[in-house]
Amino acid sequence: FPPTDTMPALPPPETAVIVDVRIGDPAQERGLAAGFDMLEKPLDDRGAPEPEKPSAGWDRLLPGLNVLSRELALGVGHLAVRIALQTPVVSDAQALALANKIRGHVPELPFRSEIPEGMLRAKGPKAGHDPCSLVTAAEAEAVLGKLVVQPYRAQEGTYLAHGNGPSCAYCTAGHRALILTPTWDYGGMEVEAIRGVGELIGQVAPSLLESPADTLDEVWEEVGGDATTGELHFLQGEQLLKVGYTASSTDEKGAVRLARLAMPRLTAEPAGGSR
Repeated sequence: FPPTDTMPALPPPETAVIVDVRIGDPAQERGLAAGFDMLEKPLDDRGAPEPEKPSAGWDRLLPGLNVLSRELALGVGHLAVRIALQTPVVSDAQALALANKIRGHVPELPFRSEIPEGMLRAKGPKAGHDPCSLVTAAEAEAVLGKLVVQPYRAQEGTYLAHGNGPSCAYCTAGHRALILTPTWDYGGMEVEAIRGVGELIGQVAPSLLESPADTLDEVWEEVGGDATTGELHFLQGEQLLKVGYTASSTDEKGAVRLARLAMPRLTAEPAGGSR
């Protein structure tokens, strides 16, 4: 970052190119970006510059963390790469070339969760409740494209594989994955907890309706979106389905198509146990 009148141009404590590669939690990244946006938003934002676009091959720019050195921070799917340039020798173009090399060497396959089962934010479903039973591989491929592996259970809200995880991940090429997280019990209470930051999809995204006669409430009582995670929420009684699509190969419409398949199967299973 260029020096300002109030901050002297102090040299970094060491000359280095520091690379940080992370996998698995775009929701946390999204929340961090929202916090930065709130801090940086001017009182009068008229004339604000257009947001900077990421380089080819990347989905998005990541929120900046290092204010004492130049930093390149890019994301694609569930992969995030940061390169801190604590040296004037390496140019921005060279940093981008390094990021592209890193992206090309990270396998486009799921990574294993290192969190012990007892420390999961949400416990896995009860016996007889399999999150991957709600959408088949063929149904997912019709929306997402070719899966790189069969659907598998994952740590909550991520594509990190976990044998008894409460989510199901559908991975496609490019480090992309759609995440389904069903709740068979007390889904209404969970929706109440996030209601303050969500809005009805019909209000914020009417383009999700497939025709003028279409509605979003044919197989659920309530539809909402979590502003902090980007997940869509579909509630019917006490059964809740969360769909994480922002780091997947589809958009909101694709997420709704898969939710229409999953929700009747979720509600066919009685809360609290198997059929």
